[in-house]
Amino acid sequence: MTTRAIERYGRHGVPLLLLTALLLWAGPATADTLEVPSQYATIQEAIDAASDGDLVRVAAGTFTEQLLIEKQITIRGVDRENTIVYAPASLDVAFQIGGDDYRPLVCARNTDGVAIEALTIDGGAQGLGNEQFVGLAFYEAGGSVSDAGIRSFHEEPFSEAASGIGLLAYVASGTARTVDVTSTIIKDYQFAGAVLRGADLTARIESSWIYGPGEESGLVPPTGIRVADGAVASLIDNDINQNFSSGADCGPDPRTQFQGAAIRLENADAATQIHDNLITENDVAIWAAGGSQIDENFLYDNRYAGVVLRGGGHDVGGTNFQGFHEVGIWVLAESASDTIELHDLCLNGPGGDPADDGIVGIWAYSDGIPLDVWAHNCTISQWSVGARAEGAVTTLSLNESSINSNWIAGYDNSLCGAPQDAEHNWWGAADGPAPAGSGEVILGAAVDWEPRLIEE
Repeated sequence: MTTRAIERYGRHGVPLLLLTALLLWAGPATADTLEVPSQYATIQEAIDAASDGDLVRVAAGTFTEQLLIEKQITIRGVDRENTIVYAPASLDVAFQIGGDDYRPLVCARNTDGVAIEALTIDGGAQGLGNEQFVGLAFYEAGGSVSDAGIRSFHEEPFSEAASGIGLLAYVASGTARTVDVTSTIIKDYQFAGAVLRGADLTARIESSWIYGPGEESGLVPPTGIRVADGAVASLIDNDINQNFSSGADCGPDPRTQFQGAAIRLENADAATQIHDNLITENDVAIWAAGGSQIDENFLYDNRYAGVVLRGGGHDVGGTNFQGFHEVGIWVLAESASDTIELHDLCLNGPGGDPADDGIVGIWAYSDGIPLDVWAHNCTISQWSVGARAEGAVTTLSLNESSINSNWIAGYDNSLCGAPQDAEHNWWGAADGPAPAGSGEVILGAAVDWEPRLIEE
C-alpha cells in the first residue's frame, strides 16, 4: 500500500474510521464483582482472580486467612458486625521496615486504590509468635478504609513488646500515596491503634473511634494515633480514649517519664492538623514533637496532661480542657527556634489543691535552651497554679486572659526570675493580683501585670 492508503485504511486494510467506531462501540472495560464464598471459597482466591477496578464482595461469616492485595480493588463485606477476617495462628512476613519483619493480617502492598469496606479485621489476641503484629497495613500503598473494624492486636496477656498495631501506613520510597480512614472502629491494641509513617504519606483519619486497652496495657505506653517520620495527617472528629500505662518508667512528668497518649506526633510534617476531636481518659491527650496545628478539640479527664509540646512550631487554639488533668499544657524547650502560640483556650482544671503545686494550667520549662511561649485570650481557672515559667531562659507571655480561682497562684515566676509580660489580664479582682491587689497571687519577681483588666 502507499503511505496515503495506510493512513486511510490502516496496515491491514480496515478503514480507520471503522476501527474508531468499533472501539467506541465496545466502550471501556467494565468492573467485575467476585462473590465470596459463592464463587470463590476464600477471599484471597477472589483477590488473585480480580483485576484492577473489580469488587470482591464478601458475605457474612468468619474467614480465617491472611490477605495480600497488590491490585486496585475494593473488598466489601456485609457490615463490620457480620463479615470478619480472622487471624490464623501464624502469619507470614509481608514486608520489612528498619530491619524488622512485619506480619499484617491484611496488607495492601505497592499499589494505589485499595478500598476496605464494611468488615472487621480481628487479630484474636494472637500476638505471641507474631512479631510486629498488625491488623491492616498499607505498605508503599494508598487507599481507603470505611465503616470497618480493627480489633484485638495484642499479646495475651499484654506485654512490654512494641508490637500490636491496628492500622499501619508506611510510605517512604519516593512515590506519594494517600490513605483515608473514615467511620472505623479500632480497639484492643497493644502498641498503637494507628501508625502513620513516612515523608511520602498523606493520611486522614476522620469520624472514627479509637479505643485503647485501658489499664490492661501494663508495661508499654500505648498510643491511639501515632504520626511520624515526616508524614502529614489530618485527624478530625475522632473519639479517642483509654490509652494508659502502668510501667515502671511511666508517670506524670514528661521530662523524665513515659506516658500513653491518644495522639502522638513524632516529627510529623508541620502541616499535620488535629481538629475537633473528643479525647478522654488517657495518660496524655496530645503529645507533639516537631510541630503541630491543634484546634477546636475537647479534652476531658486525661490524668497526667492535656497537651505536651516539645520541639518545633506549635499552634494550639480553641481547645477546651475539662475535668482532671494534672497539667493542662506542658511546653518543653528543645531548640532556640521553637515557636509556641496558645490562644483562645478554656483551661478549666480539676479544682486545684493548696497542698500540691504540681497541678498547673500552663507549665513552660527549659533547662537552658531559650524558650518563648505566648498565651493569649485564654481562661485559666481551677488549678493550683494557673501558669508557671521554669528555667532561667524561659519566657511565658500571658495576655488578654482571665486568670482566676486558682488555689496557690495565678502566675508563678519563682522558678525562673526572667522578666515576664502578663499585661491586660483579669486577675479575679479589679485592683489586680496579690500581693499588690486582692486578686490572684503572683509568685516571684519581674512579672509585669500593668496595665490590667478591671473587669472580666
